[in-house]
Amino acid sequence: MVWEWEWVWTLVFSALACLGVKVVVGFVGELKVRRRLPPGPLPLPLIGNLHQIGLEEMEPKLQKLHDKYGPIITVYQGTERHVFVAGHETAHMALVKNGAAFGNRIPAAPENFRLFGGNESEPFIGFTDCGPLWRAFRRNLNTELLSSAKLTSFAGAREEVVQKLFRMLRKEAAGGTGAGGGVVRPLETFRFVLFALGMSMCFGGELLNIDEDEEMVLEQMAAVRESHQNLGRFFVFHVFPRSGKYLFPKMWKEMMGIRRRLVRNLHPLVQARIRKMAERENHAIECYADSLIALKLPEGGKLKETEITTLCYEFLTAGVSTVVSSLQWAMANLVKHPEVQSKVYEEINKTVGGGGGDQGGTIVKEEDLKKMPYVKAVVLETLRKHPPIHTLLPHRVTEEMEMEGYSIPKDTFVNFMLVSMGRDPKVWEDPMAFRPERFLHRGDEAPPVDLTGTREIKMIPFGAGRRVCPGVGIGTLHLEFLVANLVKQFQWSAVDGEEVDLTETMHNDIDYSMKTPLRAHIIPRKDN
Repeated sequence: MVWEWEWVWTLVFSALACLGVKVVVGFVGELKVRRRLPPGPLPLPLIGNLHQIGLEEMEPKLQKLHDKYGPIITVYQGTERHVFVAGHETAHMALVKNGAAFGNRIPAAPENFRLFGGNESEPFIGFTDCGPLWRAFRRNLNTELLSSAKLTSFAGAREEVVQKLFRMLRKEAAGGTGAGGGVVRPLETFRFVLFALGMSMCFGGELLNIDEDEEMVLEQMAAVRESHQNLGRFFVFHVFPRSGKYLFPKMWKEMMGIRRRLVRNLHPLVQARIRKMAERENHAIECYADSLIALKLPEGGKLKETEITTLCYEFLTAGVSTVVSSLQWAMANLVKHPEVQSKVYEEINKTVGGGGGDQGGTIVKEEDLKKMPYVKAVVLETLRKHPPIHTLLPHRVTEEMEMEGYSIPKDTFVNFMLVSMGRDPKVWEDPMAFRPERFLHRGDEAPPVDLTGTREIKMIPFGAGRRVCPGVGIGTLHLEFLVANLVKQFQWSAVDGEEVDLTETMHNDIDYSMKTPLRAHIIPRKDN
């Protein structure tokens, strides 16, 4: 028995020695590569720079590294090599001029994003490499959901949602004091109506009876939000994809429970759409889920139910959370800057008439927004100063590239600090001031900013190049539509004795929002 244990321990120590040699050799090799990389702090074996940047709220620490090393830096998350870019011209060179080389993503969706786990295929558009499958997903999304014709077909849903928004705000305000108005905390109301709209676009218009089906919408929203809120906490399972479940068993169990609740809510909706499409003779596509059910893949065949569920989850998180955050930022700035709100209302009044009426009255139609440049400027200024995400999802280079004289090896992850670009004092005068006027221009002039970054990069709240967010059009439309109608319907002001706190905080290691959610006093406007 003694001999057997000696043999076992010999194997264990031999394995550990081999592992140690492998780690040291890999680390030494990486140090040689590092000489040609952008500057950055010295990494440690296995953990890289995690002891310096951590796993949560990395941005302030990264900003300090940018201040020390410059606009391009290299850091290591575990053994992963990451380059962070904060410069406008460098970002344009990479994302637009060399989009193909910088167009890939991480090899698979991170464990903290996945719904089903195991060997199930979970093709998030945001994590799929550029190629036939990615192009098929993007084409389907742009054609069947985000085209001008499809967006117009959802106009009725948006109008119903905005009327629901008015009713919810009036009801909340009625519980307060004041002549005809009251105090509201609109964040959860914004979240509810935008999620209901997202559900309608994703799973069909029959879900939009949000007065009768409010509990169902709330249940679905809670499941999606629970998953989205914990993405940052569960990022550790991306850094340690194989050993994480053993190193953090309680957190792994918690993540599995959240996944099961989310699948239990979303998967039946996908199955219901499959049955409904089978019952229709013409197989007409009415929503995003229908388009995924009908989609023919480049290699042949169709998507599985699990894959459709994953793509619907991606739409509901990416398409809702960022707009909710931006809408709250916009209204908070209009409360803090009443002179800006007055200009918005003056433009609305000149275009469609003022007031909203005690029972809802008229609303700003989507076609009216074309005549409201100041409303558009307010939305652009909000996205510049308060982008809902501060760093784009990592791009993986497909070949060795040169960037500002540095070598970027193949498969390096490159991250773009979009918040630094939108607040750069070299590009934007007084960048921390809220001044929508900076986006106004005469009709014969080129717009002062290109949101897609094609011409140049000044701000890229939706990314740029071939990986630009496909929802740039619908996102700005929803923000303009809701901001205009909220100002037309109500006068917004600060609560007596309170200051609007514009301090930012990070949620789930991805989204940035107000640390102190907005509280405002609203008064319904009277018809002129």
